[in-house]
Amino acid sequence: MPDLNSSLVPDLIAPCPAAEHRDLERCSPGEAGAVQAELLRRQLEFVSGHSPFYRDLFRKHDFDWRSVRSLGDLTGLPCTGKSDLSERNGEFLAVPEAEIVDVCLTSATTSDAPCALMQTASDLSRIAYNEERAFGMIGVGPANTMLVCAALDRCFMAGLAYFLGGVRLGARMVRAGSGSAAQ
Repeated sequence: MPDLNSSLVPDLIAPCPAAEHRDLERCSPGEAGAVQAELLRRQLEFVSGHSPFYRDLFRKHDFDWRSVRSLGDLTGLPCTGKSDLSERNGEFLAVPEAEIVDVCLTSATTSDAPCALMQTASDLSRIAYNEERAFGMIGVGPANTMLVCAALDRCFMAGLAYFLGGVRLGARMVRAGSGSAAQ
């Protein structure tokens, strides 16, 4: 009988483009910094062309993303805060709405209303990859069962990441949270 887990994983979660940098943690600081700077420039180019929020932010602060050579070049920009997400939520979207496959509404514990965190399949692939790498470093694999109590029912983003990362490694995932009848 075929291994059902391994046959479902590729269809459930797409490969992550970040996997091409799988060995980055073993590079010299200079090599890692060069890769990070290039990826940062690509991201800045993308958001400047596609996100109304970042296009406005860059213009307001006379910030030219093309001049960025390292993380230190971002010091002229203010940090993005929860109020930005609450007040201008739709302006962060940098893809057509048809590409959104997951919407996570925050709990609104620190504001008057929840924020919608909209994610594409690529976003989910990236968060799955992050946790796949972390859990893989400690040896999690198909022989393991993982209990995820990180409030998937309360829209805790990391809970979904933990779940997807475990699935990518072929582990059996048990989801439980504060709203679970098993409590």
